[in-house]
Amino acid sequence: MDKSYSKLVDIAYNMHVSGKFDEALDVYNKLLSMNPDDLNVKNLYAQLNFTKKNYDLALEIFNEIYEKTKLKDIKINIAQIYLIKNMYQRVIEILNDFPEDNVNVLNILSVSYMNQKEYDKAKACYKKLVKLLPNDYRNFYNISVCEKYTNNNSESLKYALKALDMNKNDIDVIKHIALIYEEQKDINNAITYFEKINELKIDENILYHIGVLYKKSGSYKKAVSFFDRVIQLNPNNKNAMLNIASTYKHIDMANALQIYLDIQKIYPDDLNLCIQIYSIYYEMLNFKKALDISLELISKNQNEYIYYLMAGDCYFELFEYDKAIECYNKSLQFSPDNNQIKESLAKAYYSNGYFKLADDILSDIDTNCFTYTFIHLKLRNLQKVLNGFYIWCTNLRPADYGKKQAISFFYKLDLDKKYSIKEEVFSNIGKNLQIDNQEIIFNFSKKNVKLDSNINKKTILIYSMHGVGDFIMFSRYINILLKRVNNIILYIPKSLEQLIKYNFPNIKIFTKGEKINENLYDFAMPEMLSICFSDTDLKNIPFSSGYLSVPQKKIEEKSHLDLFKTQNKKVGIVWQGNPTILLNRSIKLYEFLPLFDIQKIQIYSFQLSKIDSNSEKLKNTLQLIDLSNYINDYFDTASLLKNIDILVTIDTSIAHLAGALGIKTFLLLPYDSEWRWFTDEEKTPWYDSIRIFKQKNPNDWKEVIQRVKDEIQLSTDF
Repeated sequence: MDKSYSKLVDIAYNMHVSGKFDEALDVYNKLLSMNPDDLNVKNLYAQLNFTKKNYDLALEIFNEIYEKTKLKDIKINIAQIYLIKNMYQRVIEILNDFPEDNVNVLNILSVSYMNQKEYDKAKACYKKLVKLLPNDYRNFYNISVCEKYTNNNSESLKYALKALDMNKNDIDVIKHIALIYEEQKDINNAITYFEKINELKIDENILYHIGVLYKKSGSYKKAVSFFDRVIQLNPNNKNAMLNIASTYKHIDMANALQIYLDIQKIYPDDLNLCIQIYSIYYEMLNFKKALDISLELISKNQNEYIYYLMAGDCYFELFEYDKAIECYNKSLQFSPDNNQIKESLAKAYYSNGYFKLADDILSDIDTNCFTYTFIHLKLRNLQKVLNGFYIWCTNLRPADYGKKQAISFFYKLDLDKKYSIKEEVFSNIGKNLQIDNQEIIFNFSKKNVKLDSNINKKTILIYSMHGVGDFIMFSRYINILLKRVNNIILYIPKSLEQLIKYNFPNIKIFTKGEKINENLYDFAMPEMLSICFSDTDLKNIPFSSGYLSVPQKKIEEKSHLDLFKTQNKKVGIVWQGNPTILLNRSIKLYEFLPLFDIQKIQIYSFQLSKIDSNSEKLKNTLQLIDLSNYINDYFDTASLLKNIDILVTIDTSIAHLAGALGIKTFLLLPYDSEWRWFTDEEKTPWYDSIRIFKQKNPNDWKEVIQRVKDEIQLSTDF
């Protein structure tokens, strides 16, 4: 029997190791029926059940063997089964007393610690494995993973790069490195390593992710190329299609719109696509198209607040304030605690002249919005401006630099200590600001002044961050600042260079696009902040009677032009500004026709920006002298302005130039004008020579022009 039993054991074992598992099981069962106490056979039987994933039976047998033998190898087998069953704490309890040089134990323990999120203990196990198995790159990789989980990215990267050096084609390691770089916001390196994965194996998800990273980095064409490759692999990848469309919004809005419309044909019931298409029409300033989409969405779902909010925004931009108010109120019914709606409703009330209603709504939301600040800025209620602005700067949206800038100078009042700002609320402009020369401006902002900065005897860089009109408006403070500081450097548009150089001959000037060594200045400030350091405020705006000039020789040079040889009074006009900013401020040329009926005047066009085709045709039929061919920069414009009797202009840079020169100016303002003109109806504290003609009703320029005509006809002082 002994020989036959031993022979059966050999047969069973040979079947086992040769992969004949079922036959081996039959023989093991027979052997155990013959000798149920044979622990060697039981061990082989348990191992075979483990191989066949009969874990519960294997665990039962291993436990029985361990109780009788206390063998460490059996205990390791038990721990492996608990590991497979995800009972990690049980594994740790079983193996925590094992010696530190057992490779199997360290492998099992490290995985268990990782899954229990005990990363420091897992890392300790992997470091022991590195000493035992120095050529196994996986242990370096696993240490890197532990370091990443404990937010130690620099150490994580070090170990991951070591692992990659040992095995250059491990996709998991490469992806891990790419993700570390991405987390560190090192987009370029992240892309490099994701592209390495793509070289080893074409993967739809990796291609998509590379596209997303290129999009984040602003490399929009590259991003589109990768999203295109995703679609080549999977024509039904909707996210890739949407990303192509949203990426094109940065480089070609019309193309983005067409792509969204094409996607909509595939997914006609996707309301989110309607919202995206709405947003493009809105950004393209096609508010009527956007309105049509929002009204269609309302017809499909009359209980969704966002659709009424969208419609209200369109009506507001179309200056139909009553309809905007109606939509906002409807939106508020479905979302009564929504501060965005309240803010929009307040803005519509304000624009429609309902100041008390606007104030009541904004007070209800604790002034946590910039609309509150802008409304009271216009009303010159400075304490309320400060209340709203303080919350805005310090708590609500600390990253929104642009909104802070526009009203920052109102901090130049005596403030209570509770309004002191400890952080650098005016520094570090985000790189995503849509402004000219944004990289250069961003570098300037790193040295931006704080409101408590001591600028005495320092060198200050004042840079033009906003429009030309803004720089002209705030250049009145340059000479005031010169009394405090050691030196001033200016960074301005090229078109202002000659004018500013003449008026400030001792100041170093750089023009936009030129780089300035940061060692040349101690502090930087955008032009609007200059008021904060001038010891002035709205109660005593300096130089309102004029502060810029041009040489008499330059004026006379223009006066000798044949076009100025007339006995008639000379009237300059400007009817259109930047077509993408403050749409309600521009006027069609035909609105000016009544002025051409006035006797004994000659009208001159100072219009430089591109105008609509209808105005272009009309211009050629009027007794209108076009000065655009005589204007190369603002120095030329200023010289020409000095040769006319009066300027009639919309709210654009030439209005500020005329005011700064002391030129008699009729400023045409829309019903809801920009903040800087406050709610003034006739005069402005910024410029004594400017008289305001403001719409009494939205969109009604006819009445405004009639008042201008009457005033010119009655005027005897020009």
